[in-house]
Amino acid sequence: MNQFIDKVVVEPGDRERFTELADQWEAETVFLSNLDRASEHPAHKKIVSMGEPAVPLILERMRETGRYWDYALRDITGENPVKRSDRANVSAMQASWLEWGEANGYI
Repeated sequence: MNQFIDKVVVEPGDRERFTELADQWEAETVFLSNLDRASEHPAHKKIVSMGEPAVPLILERMRETGRYWDYALRDITGENPVKRSDRANVSAMQASWLEWGEANGYI
């Protein structure tokens, strides 16, 4: 996706909307062990509908909180930098996404 730009610019309104939705999603799904169900939450869907402007915000939030954002990142970007062998290892999955984000100008 964004291979030819230096950095994605995040508008203040996007950051505010994302923060509200992410706070809501995290608070209302914190005790769900089923990640498929968590990704079906309305706030998660609204984050995905924000599209590319949400990507740097998701990566920033993932780095800060350690929460699982793989579904949103895959849905928005159409990418999946996670190795098959790392699929059950959340910290390795996060590291793959953060590396991908740096390589593609999102971080």
